[in-house]
Amino acid sequence: MCVGSFSFAQHVITGKVSDTTSNTALKDVSVSVLTAADSFLYSFSRTDKDGGFKLTVPNSGKYFLLFEYPHYAVFTTEPQEVDKDIALGHIALLSKAHLLEEVVVKKKVAAIMIKGDTTEFAADSFKVQPNATVDELLRKLPGLQVDKNGNITAQGKKVQKVLVDGEEFFGDDPKLVTKNLRADIIDKVQVFDKKSDQAAFTGISDGNDVKTINLKIKESAKHGTFGKIEAGAGTKGFHQSEGNFNQFNKNQKFSATAAVGNTAKVGLDWANRSQNWNMNDNSSNDGADIQTTQSSNSDLIAWDGNYGNKGIPLSQFGGLHYDNSYKYGTKILGDYKINNLSIHGNTTTDIQNNLPEGSQITHSDNHFDNKSFRNKLDGRGEIYFDSAKTNSMIVNMHGQLDHRNSASRTQSTTVDENGNPVNDNNRNLTSTGDINTFTADALFRHKFKKERRTLSIYVNEQYNTNKNGGYLYNESNFYANDSSSIVDQRKDNKTNTQILTTKATYSEPLSKNASLIVNYGVIYSNSNSDNLSFNKNA
Repeated sequence: MCVGSFSFAQHVITGKVSDTTSNTALKDVSVSVLTAADSFLYSFSRTDKDGGFKLTVPNSGKYFLLFEYPHYAVFTTEPQEVDKDIALGHIALLSKAHLLEEVVVKKKVAAIMIKGDTTEFAADSFKVQPNATVDELLRKLPGLQVDKNGNITAQGKKVQKVLVDGEEFFGDDPKLVTKNLRADIIDKVQVFDKKSDQAAFTGISDGNDVKTINLKIKESAKHGTFGKIEAGAGTKGFHQSEGNFNQFNKNQKFSATAAVGNTAKVGLDWANRSQNWNMNDNSSNDGADIQTTQSSNSDLIAWDGNYGNKGIPLSQFGGLHYDNSYKYGTKILGDYKINNLSIHGNTTTDIQNNLPEGSQITHSDNHFDNKSFRNKLDGRGEIYFDSAKTNSMIVNMHGQLDHRNSASRTQSTTVDENGNPVNDNNRNLTSTGDINTFTADALFRHKFKKERRTLSIYVNEQYNTNKNGGYLYNESNFYANDSSSIVDQRKDNKTNTQILTTKATYSEPLSKNASLIVNYGVIYSNSNSDNLSFNKNA
């Protein structure tokens, strides 16, 4: 017998960063470890409040360190062999304000830069395979995590938006962007907290920031057409196909994407989104949100539309995106997404219950067939009436139609430890559900000559209809007392909700760091619900 073992040495590089002139510690300095041969980014960190840093290099080799900090000259160490732990001691950065003309700082590469609240990555500094997608590029970036489903986390927060050149791209689904654009067309990846439209306008935070990634396209890729098609098939009828088409022309973008498959690997991203639809995905974030949920626990409420890893899903998905920019920075964009999901399957369970009077074994067979059809249209316009952007308006529109139905049939039999029948059950359930949602909002903004003095008027209309119902037939036979029970029910639920929100906001600067904000708003809400239940035997 031969036994082998492998071990990999890890080496730690430590040090402290301070200001050359004042000798004070510098917090949040970007510290990167790069290979001397090709400047490939190997590790990344930031200094703590005392200016200290600690980086782990998993493999021996020749590396150099890159230090970057806003308003300071970029500094690099000389390449050296790392085959043991290294303590660099104090690293002094020179403020650009004190940088003399004769001082030359060697900048090897700017793989990562901190610009205020934005972390910027140079895409070409991170090696990916040819024809790799943005999703694969993001997995290489320090501080970003991408799970197996494509969900992105940056600096500990979930990324809710992925922009392309600062513009919405397929709106509410970052994965449609990261899985459809090629990594080699990306120049910079910027990570920041995006302010709401109102906060960006007034310059005053309203607490509605969302973690956002902006993909800056290379100039050479802003004109042209590109895309991809992938298809595959396997045994037992399994198949998957997906493709996309993109056409960029400076300020104009058009994109189309489609996916079909029954492998649970394509076309399910949007179909599996939460049913708590926030219809203000691209809105001005200045009014009340409307959410549609199904809170009832009744069996007769329709299937929720999600694939729960049971059965074989056939998903058919398609999406279109268009955006364009005009005079004074005026912009329009639109997204349309459609998904048809069909799931069928069978489950078999055997349960043994050990009771004081003996054991019982229940065998059950279940067949289910679930279907959903969902389509969503989003539109947004940013209109500027003059070059100084004194007067502007933002208009958003969202509409969604969601239909689903399900059917299941279950047969079960319970016997005692001697094989004698205890009871049996036949259960048939069918249900349907429709959710129709529409919302529109407009935000008018005016800037006065005095900085930070603004006036804005916001109007939002939201409408939702939720209809669901179903039939339940359940027959049970009990052999101990020769009895039976039958349940034959129908249930219909319908809820209509309408919300109208108006709001006026005035901001007045009081000092350099203080402002007065006055809000006045009116909200009108109307909701009615009909819940009907019928029992045939009543």
